[in-house]
Amino acid sequence: MQLADKNSVLKGFVTQPIHVQRGKQSSRGGICVAPISDEMLLGHDLLRHIKALIDLHADCLLINGESTQH
Repeated sequence: MQLADKNSVLKGFVTQPIHVQRGKQSSRGGICVAPISDEMLLGHDLLRHIKALIDLHADCLLINGESTQH
C-alpha cells in the first residue's frame, strides 16, 4: 500500500466487496485495510463515490445533506 510521501509502504490488503452504509447512503466495494492507529480512514475514492462533504468546522461528514457526526 503506497502512502502519500511515496517512500513509505504499509502491508495492507483489499477485502472482498462488502456493503457499506452510512446514514441513508450505501455502497458496495472492496475496502483497503492497513495497520494504522486511526479509528477509521475513508479513502478519497469512496468519499467521492458517495458525494460526501467534509465539514471541518462542525467536525462531521455530510452525505446527501445528512450529518454523520460521531
